[in-house]
Amino acid sequence: MDQNEIRIGMVSAQSGISNRIGREFKEGYLAYFLRVNRDGGIFGRQIRLFDFDDHYEPLETIFYTERLINANRVFALAGYVGTANSLTALSMVNEAGLIFLGPLTGAESLRNPVSPLVFNVRASSADEIESLVEYLAGELGVKRIAVVRQNDGFGDDGFKSLTKSLERRQLRPIADCKFVRNSVDMQPAVDQIVPTHPDAVIIMGTLRPIVSLLERARAAGLRTTTFCSLSTISAHTLIQSAGKSSEGMILSQVVPSPEDTSIPLVESFQKDMQTSGGTSISHVSLEGYIGAMLLVDGIRRTGPNLTERGCIDALNHTDLDLQSLRLVWSIGDHSGNHAVFLTRVKNGRLESIERHRPSPDHNSLGQ
Repeated sequence: MDQNEIRIGMVSAQSGISNRIGREFKEGYLAYFLRVNRDGGIFGRQIRLFDFDDHYEPLETIFYTERLINANRVFALAGYVGTANSLTALSMVNEAGLIFLGPLTGAESLRNPVSPLVFNVRASSADEIESLVEYLAGELGVKRIAVVRQNDGFGDDGFKSLTKSLERRQLRPIADCKFVRNSVDMQPAVDQIVPTHPDAVIIMGTLRPIVSLLERARAAGLRTTTFCSLSTISAHTLIQSAGKSSEGMILSQVVPSPEDTSIPLVESFQKDMQTSGGTSISHVSLEGYIGAMLLVDGIRRTGPNLTERGCIDALNHTDLDLQSLRLVWSIGDHSGNHAVFLTRVKNGRLESIERHRPSPDHNSLGQ
């Protein structure tokens, strides 16, 4: 291991259909890593990020992960984007014995059973879905809920979670529409949901398919339907891309508002983003910043004689209180946290609705 640097590897969608979310995630990680390096690094060693763009394609994730492990000799992997992408890397992660921290996915398969090497930062998809359904059915009185979902593991696991949340309220989805991963042809989904006259539609997908669905659905007459999405997209980019079609949309988030500087975490985040040249003050970049904080915290607590095993042990004893969030990992639980924050698009801006947490007896199922 290089005694002058600590190498971290990242593979994420930085171009293609999900490009924005990968770039924002990376900016958050870099902002905190650069802050650490400016302050002298960790026991005198600088953090160096090696990152590659997989275009949200799992086969490319495999190629670049192998490169990070065998050619770049990274110490840990962090900040991967997508369920299928993260899962394809898992066998290589396990074989290499590397830390795999903060993937942008709420997949249950990365949470239960607990993987000794996977450390989740964000709430699960089931946590997000439960909060959305609780708000829709409990506070808005919505009963007729349809789902439009990516036809892969992300959509399948999310649909299972949604079904369970609705069943707890004696409800069921009135329509289940699937679309091909990385496709933007949403007309078949629109044709399927319009005749059901849904009160709400929960969408599980990436940015461009969601924008296409919103525009087509509004044009087809679903003007009073409440559309909802999980935190797997950049809300600010959605508003820019969809314009008026996004008005009234509800989005779940897994971090607090990146614009609320009354929160010390957010104040530090914004300052470090400005210093690093980051341009994306968003929920996604804040999530990346938090992931970097957790990784650095674990490395620091390992001590000057850094080893993979020592860092894993340190991460297994994490209890980091960020006031707005508390991140906890133990040997038996690598969930991180279950906090969900609901937001709504109003007058072309994103506003907070309120903070939701799943009920105590909620069994987490994921994306």
